[in-house]
Amino acid sequence: YSALSTEDLPEPSSGVLVYPNPAGELVNLYFEDIPGEEMQFSLYDLSGKMVLSDLIDPWQQRYAISLGGLERGLYIVEVRSRKNRRIVHRDKLFHY
Repeated sequence: YSALSTEDLPEPSSGVLVYPNPAGELVNLYFEDIPGEEMQFSLYDLSGKMVLSDLIDPWQQRYAISLGGLERGLYIVEVRSRKNRRIVHRDKLFHY
């Protein structure tokens, strides 16, 4: 038996679900708490280059974006608030 260290604890939930993952043609975002401000959705390749970006209107709980035209592979999804540029969600996304 070993004590649980802080490294074993899951990351605090961002309240943003990105699904499905792996994603085909479409990827969906779902905000558990409806954002009262504009959000910026960005997708980066592994070299750090932004390959997709879109604005999500305030008060929108669900959002879908097409990955059509993107090469298959691993990407980094980032969702930031537009007002203070705070990152509200960052995760890996596999596009097949």
